[in-house]
Amino acid sequence: MESPHVLTLLADKLQLYPGDDQCSDEQRFKQIVDYVEELINHDLRRLMGILYRIDVSEEKIKQALASQDKDQSSALILAKLMVERELEKVKFREQYKKARLKSSNS
Repeated sequence: MESPHVLTLLADKLQLYPGDDQCSDEQRFKQIVDYVEELINHDLRRLMGILYRIDVSEEKIKQALASQDKDQSSALILAKLMVERELEKVKFREQYKKARLKSSNS
């Protein structure tokens, strides 16, 4: 799975607060998938708002859902896209921070 920092960051954004701060990456990711599944079944509007705020591309969502495996749930696919997008944002921030440090040291 992805960086635990990214999973924790995403869980915080989704306001998922597990009882154990020491849960594994797999447990945290399962918690995210379960929450997305719940939203698919009971509050699709809220899920769409979350995907928009996290900035998951509508095109990526359509492509991923259209080409999904029979063994993969929509919730799993959407959770993976959310984690992927959060990881992209973390990497971008790190690159930007390094570039700013280089330019301020020059």
